[in-house]
Amino acid sequence: MESFRSWSDVKTPADAEALRAEFDRRARKAAAEARMCERMRDTAADILRLGKLWDELTANPPDLAPVLPSTAQPTQPPSSGQESDTAVILTLMGQAPQRLWSAEDVRAAIGAPSRREVRQALRDMADQGLLQEIQRKARHVLFRIPHTTPAT
Repeated sequence: MESFRSWSDVKTPADAEALRAEFDRRARKAAAEARMCERMRDTAADILRLGKLWDELTANPPDLAPVLPSTAQPTQPPSSGQESDTAVILTLMGQAPQRLWSAEDVRAAIGAPSRREVRQALRDMADQGLLQEIQRKARHVLFRIPHTTPAT
């Protein structure tokens, strides 16, 4: 196709038609590029919106001071340990009921020495209906307070 530099280069009706086709092609290309830019702009807005949502969710972590053990831990008899662990875990999780808690998160928050014991306590509480157990992957289990209150 011939390259036109100005309208004065158009000598025949075929040249005019070729120039019109070239302008149409450029207009379609510009429109496609404009649509792509709009999609990119919308995506950027989504990224900012999702970033703000993430910031809101992580900016206000629950205050763990009421449930963190003091430096001098009183010795508890083994028979009441399970009930007090349940109360401490429910108090901790009640501060952020929508949050999904891993056994490690709970262990760190309550200062328990064994993640395995905390995991077992969480599973027992889930079996009792006090917690909801959510399995994300084969070996990744999270817990949260159920949306409905368990029947007592």
